[in-house]
Amino acid sequence: MSMWRLIPIASLCLMAACGSGDDGLPGELEGRWSTDHARYAGRFLTLTQDTICFGASEALITPYPIDEVRQTRVGSEMKVEIAYREPSGDISYFRIRYEFSDRSVQFVTRPGVVWRKLGTESSGLSTGESSPDPG
Repeated sequence: MSMWRLIPIASLCLMAACGSGDDGLPGELEGRWSTDHARYAGRFLTLTQDTICFGASEALITPYPIDEVRQTRVGSEMKVEIAYREPSGDISYFRIRYEFSDRSVQFVTRPGVVWRKLGTESSGLSTGESSPDPG
């Protein structure tokens, strides 16, 4: 087989390894997330395979359909970008970092504010632990 025939095959393998296209929401991220940070009291984030919901109370839940999810794993961390559709039809992007060691999430725009999945042992939300103010 000539080298020219191997180039397309190698390119496809490289694209698959780099995570091109929609990766789908990782199972670790599905569920409701909350923080004990005082600035975000009562707020939560709910992630499913199809929607992302930002909530300020049970009465103020705003679901947005997910268009695409991209993820990159680096060491003990997974960087995730979620493309979701606004009511206007515009696409917005939500970027988070998931830490495998303590199963926590931090929004890229709010480093230092730790979010934990509700209903898990590692949530820490009942212990009063707090995160530094992001500024």
